[in-house]
Amino acid sequence: MDTFSHYDGEVLLVVDSIHATPSLSEGSSSAKPIVASIPRDVTRLDEAAREVSALRASLKDPLVAQDWVVRRELAERVAQAQTNLDAAAHDTFLADASRWVLLNPSGAKELASGRGSHALSGAADIAYECTPIIANEVLNRSRLTSQGAKARRLLIGAMIDRELEPHLGLEGHGPEVAMYRAFLQRTGIHRPNATGGGEFRLGAPSATDSLAPAWGVLEEHFARAKACRVNVRDLYGALSSSPIGMKEGVIPVFLTAAVLACRDEIAIYEHGTFRPLLAPEVSERMVRNPHHFDIKHFANTTGARRGVINALAQRLGVRPAFREYRVANVLGIAAHLVSLFRRLDNFTLRTRSMSPDALAVRAAILDAVEPDELLFDHLPTCLALPVVAADAGHYVEEAAYAERLGSAMEEVNGRHARLEEELLALLLGIATERTRLAVSGLAAALDGEILAPDVRAFVLALKGDAGKNDAEWINTIATVLSKKAPAEWTDLDLARFEHELRVQVAAFQRLLALHVDGRARGRGPFQAFRVTVTRPDGREHDRLVALDEIDRPIAEEILEEALAKLQADLGSKEQAEKTLLAWIGERLLPKAHNEMPKPVSHTKTRSTRHA
Repeated sequence: MDTFSHYDGEVLLVVDSIHATPSLSEGSSSAKPIVASIPRDVTRLDEAAREVSALRASLKDPLVAQDWVVRRELAERVAQAQTNLDAAAHDTFLADASRWVLLNPSGAKELASGRGSHALSGAADIAYECTPIIANEVLNRSRLTSQGAKARRLLIGAMIDRELEPHLGLEGHGPEVAMYRAFLQRTGIHRPNATGGGEFRLGAPSATDSLAPAWGVLEEHFARAKACRVNVRDLYGALSSSPIGMKEGVIPVFLTAAVLACRDEIAIYEHGTFRPLLAPEVSERMVRNPHHFDIKHFANTTGARRGVINALAQRLGVRPAFREYRVANVLGIAAHLVSLFRRLDNFTLRTRSMSPDALAVRAAILDAVEPDELLFDHLPTCLALPVVAADAGHYVEEAAYAERLGSAMEEVNGRHARLEEELLALLLGIATERTRLAVSGLAAALDGEILAPDVRAFVLALKGDAGKNDAEWINTIATVLSKKAPAEWTDLDLARFEHELRVQVAAFQRLLALHVDGRARGRGPFQAFRVTVTRPDGREHDRLVALDEIDRPIAEEILEEALAKLQADLGSKEQAEKTLLAWIGERLLPKAHNEMPKPVSHTKTRSTRHA
């Protein structure tokens, strides 16, 4: 029978006329018990079976197939014979009409027949002698109900997130609370920490509790995991098989408690990838698909490796989960490093603007598969240090290794903060201001002005929110200009931002000067023009000019008179407009010393309406 079958065992109904006792071949094994039922008399069963067989053979005769009357009569007799066969089978294998034998590779064991399923109960008592008593019917099932599955999920989540709290922080009288009290509290798996302080912890059940043998099975598999990875599905099979026989519904809670209790020694892998922490979402996936997960046990280190681990723990600030534990295992350090990297933003994970040590450490940790190989082989190698041999008594580069790794990790973890500082310094430098408030104040001067949408977005970002700090302010500006949050940037995005920032700040300053000048002269609504004039040698010159509603009528009257005179001389209005535009553009060019005005190749104008 399959190890993961929901049935507790199987029964063989023996019909051998010589009453031979079946046996299992030597070396064979079964995860579930096998019971043989050997009837004392099979005569009635034999006769009934022969009659059914003969009648069915008659129905297949070609002559019968052509005679519907005979065929109908035989069909009725087959139905009656089948009923007699079922009754004969029932009576033949009654509890008191058969011998019941529990089959083992070492030999058969006679079972007391008794009444009903007494023999099968006896076989279960023998095969599952270490089955734990689970005083919760909602949890102790092969298949949980939807309500039971939800309660179990809440219980496991509390075990992971609130292990140190009394009752795992669970309150009320819900099914998850009942599960906790029956399975974790009563058995001593969740108990006060030995060091006091009001904290609780998960650990092995009380030695006298019925769960102790099951915990021992897990410890055996954990020990086996020192040599190679063990699939979590194998743990399920060991706990559900003889002699434990634990129901599949309770196994996830039990296994989670064991993994959390041994968190400094047991590493979890999902699809071959190291998972530094048993987070609730990881646990939920492990409940649904245990065969996707493996575990590996990392024993305490000794010699040079122990010294390296202690030095790294001190430099990196790694603390044990409980005060009575020491960080003397690679798993605590590796989990700390990998966890930090999982929280990094994409810019930090992709940028090349870090020191060689930081880049090498980042690559080693991102490619890590085995924690021990990472700490004692890959990381020292990428830092140009010798590997830490397993049989070495002392590692001469212990202090240097810890210091360089710690410095590299600090650089990697602080890269995004330094990016924000660089962006802030860049903006203030381009704007020639010293503080964010100075730039925000300038942007506030454009309140109420009619601006193009992209210009308005940039001005609003510069103005910012008075409650924001420098980091939030510069992140908003960077996101507006690049259309992407800095955390998602690449080095190319950073270069593009610097170029775009210079362009936008220059435009902002020109626009600001124009509006300030217009207000200083008491102008009403006006229209701003950016005029670009290109010299014959390719040099360009920009001017910002404004025409308010007061000056417009006067300018239009003078311009119409000038155009009329030019049109009379040049012959067309279009030629007159071009000539006047070229002349005005030439007048806008800055005059060099002793330089005579030269014809202008062309002019470009952009206008924005303001009020």
